Amino acid sequence: MAGKVRKTFFITVAAVILLAIILFAVANWTKWFSGGSVKRVETDRGWWSSSQQHFDSQPEIKNTYYRDNVTLGSTKGIGEQSAEHAGPPAQNAPLYTSNHLFGVIADGVYFGGFTDLQPPDDYPTQSRSFIQAVDLGTHKENWLYEIANDHSLDFLGLSETMVHFVIGEREHSLLYALDQQTGKLRWVIDLPANLGYPVIAHDQLFAATNGGKLFAVDLTDGKANMVLDLSEKIARFIPADDYLFVESDAYRLYSLPEGELVWARPRESNSAFAISNNRLLILDNNGRLTCTSFKKGNAEWQKSLPSSEHHPIAVGNGLVYTGTAVGKLLGFQVETGEQQWEMTIPSTTSISSLKVAGNSLFVVAQIESDSAWQMLAIDLPTKKIYWQIDNCYNPPDIDHDLALLIYQGYWVVYGPGTITQNANFDTFREYVEYIEVVFHQGPHGWPELGEVIKTVLAKYPNQQVCRKGSYDLAVACFPGAPFLLQMLGQIYRHAGHTEKAMQCFQRMIDDYGAESYFTGDDKGRDYFYAGGEGYLLQIETLRDYLKDYETALTKARELAISEYGEYGQSGWEWMEHYYKIALDQIDVTLTAMNAPLARWEAEYTKVYQNLLDPNQTAFVVLYLANKMEDAGETEKAIALFNLLRTEYREAYDLWGELGLDSPALSACESLIDIFAQQNRSEAEIRALEQEREEIYDFMIQDAQKRYSGCEEG
Repeated sequence: MAGKVRKTFFITVAAVILLAIILFAVANWTKWFSGGSVKRVETDRGWWSSSQQHFDSQPEIKNTYYRDNVTLGSTKGIGEQSAEHAGPPAQNAPLYTSNHLFGVIADGVYFGGFTDLQPPDDYPTQSRSFIQAVDLGTHKENWLYEIANDHSLDFLGLSETMVHFVIGEREHSLLYALDQQTGKLRWVIDLPANLGYPVIAHDQLFAATNGGKLFAVDLTDGKANMVLDLSEKIARFIPADDYLFVESDAYRLYSLPEGELVWARPRESNSAFAISNNRLLILDNNGRLTCTSFKKGNAEWQKSLPSSEHHPIAVGNGLVYTGTAVGKLLGFQVETGEQQWEMTIPSTTSISSLKVAGNSLFVVAQIESDSAWQMLAIDLPTKKIYWQIDNCYNPPDIDHDLALLIYQGYWVVYGPGTITQNANFDTFREYVEYIEVVFHQGPHGWPELGEVIKTVLAKYPNQQVCRKGSYDLAVACFPGAPFLLQMLGQIYRHAGHTEKAMQCFQRMIDDYGAESYFTGDDKGRDYFYAGGEGYLLQIETLRDYLKDYETALTKARELAISEYGEYGQSGWEWMEHYYKIALDQIDVTLTAMNAPLARWEAEYTKVYQNLLDPNQTAFVVLYLANKMEDAGETEKAIALFNLLRTEYREAYDLWGELGLDSPALSACESLIDIFAQQNRSEAEIRALEQEREEIYDFMIQDAQKRYSGCEEG
């Protein structure tokens, strides 16, 4: 965006609340860790009480589409090792998908924590959450365990015979153990709040608090004991045999169960590490790959990589793998440091993570700078990419011939098989899950998806989608048509059918303009409005696909001054108005045109002269003033800044990026800088500083009145 809006902050009571939480935690610390153990909770009573049972109103059975219409392709059966690759073969299909909070797979069974998104009548405002075990071969539910209502799930993992999950509260957390086979409760214990992500190893669960205390829970009986008290934040830790490797402000190795320090070495920021064959491999931000003895801490060999940027590492098959920003993947022998493997992924601009499973290397990379992140599965012996998923930011968890991925808020299990063509769907929910999974896999899965979406729109024109937000546990429902039209239009556009795409986007505006929605199971509750998004998609289509810059500018001006301009993309404590987004689109389009400065001035002037809301008009004037200043047109910039001081002194935005935004205040700050460079008199500069403080005081007082009015209402 051309503007450089100066931000001011509105101080709220958040800091006071945070301080109260900290003081409460300090006051209760000795209670939590008294005697080096954590209190065991009786399992037959309490606010947290849950039960494994069948209810009068059961949640709807999920994923019957996949159960009925996926042809399994494994000759050995689901959950058994494939001879070709670790994980799914090249011919694979989504076997299970849902909006789970957490998920894990083992021995062909999926364990996940999910929310029933269509609550029955006796749950009118709150959703119901469950732990579920599903056999991925038969798609039959093994068992269902309901979690206490209104409590968030913070962790889910497996030990040898049990499923463990943590329910977090402000004051404390509860660790549960369920039998993997039956789902029956074995035990539950009370833990401190604000735990880092736990790690399960050697029949123990290790967890660290924000204050640097690390403890271990015996998973056979639920007894807990303090292991370490570092009094500093623990970034990561790995239990290995009789040792515990800890990453905090340094790398340290401790003996277990004594907790005695074995060795320590400095840690550089943005470094990555892996452990293999009693060796610790560290890749620092200077591009040095160092192999050290895990038990002694002394360096054995070191390599300098072609790039000094931070890159991930992974170990497997006796090699340590890493990658560079230009897409070069390298493999070094762990014992000697000798390079034994190399491959280049063309057009790669970044690699974020790597994972080795069997003869497969899973890479998360960005192909070209503006593209989505992709998960690529590479066969290590042949260096061929045999599987690819778009919009995926993490490598999969592998269980024999299955892979568990999360993207767009869905947990999806892939395995050997194919989707049956022209299959019949049972419910709107199944349609939505299938469409979103296939759409977000990337364009290679789109050829037949357009017809499916058209069928859904005809069959369910007014059906609602129900999803869950994470911060209030409430269910949000909205019409499904707008975001289905969005996906259908993008499919048409990708295939070159831009006229059909524009028609889809126009329907979003005409038929559903004021409807809000969010795509994927968005836990952050980032809302979009159909009218605003329809305009944006049309602008992108005109500019980026049709190269019709003039019509794109016209559409951007229409959006800015339309009824949707005052709406915005919004989330938890943020909002970006569509009129501001329209200005971004004008900037991008004028840049693509290599337009002269006079054209920028003309386009911005057309917008602010047609806006009725003075708050919106002020921001457009500010953007134009900043553009003039950046271009060296200082006198024009001064005139526009003075216009903001006189005509729009009381205009501001309650939902600025960092707090309250005032164009007039920003104008004063810009003028102070300009006048200082021009050696204007101190009196002029002091007057502007005084005016800036007056504008700031007005904005704060006015905002307090508005918030006070909202609270009273």
